[in-house]
Amino acid sequence: ATVTEKLMDGRRPNPSNEAQHSQYNTTTMMTRFFLLLALVAFACEAFAPLPTFGVRSSAAVEPLFSCRTNAKKEKIKRNRDNMRKFKKTGRRGTSRRKMMKKALASKARQEEAEFIAKCFISVPAEEETK
Repeated sequence: ATVTEKLMDGRRPNPSNEAQHSQYNTTTMMTRFFLLLALVAFACEAFAPLPTFGVRSSAAVEPLFSCRTNAKKEKIKRNRDNMRKFKKTGRRGTSRRKMMKKALASKARQEEAEFIAKCFISVPAEEETK
C-alpha cells in the first residue's frame, strides 16, 4: 500500500517512509512548477504580437538606401548624357565683348600679315642702260 492509501485508512505511516514521502512530494511539486512555468513561457511567446511595420531593423533598411544611392547616380549620369546630346549650338556663352575683341584681333592680324608681305616683296632690279 502507498503512503496516501495508508493516510486514507486513517493509519499513520512509518516514520522512515514519511521522510521519503515528503521528499517525493517536494520533488514532484518542483517538477510540476517548472513544467507549468515552461508552458506559460511558451504560451506567452506563441501568442505575442508580431512587430509592427513601423519598426524596422537597420539590416533591412541598408539595402534600400544603397539602391536609392545607385538610382541617384544613374540618374545624374543620364542627365549629363542627355545634356550633351541635346545641347543647343550657336552663340550660346559668347558675350558681345568677346566677339568685339576677336574681331579687333583678327583685323590687327590681317594688317600685320599685309605689312610683312609688303616688306618681303622683291622689286626687279632696273636694268642698267648702256
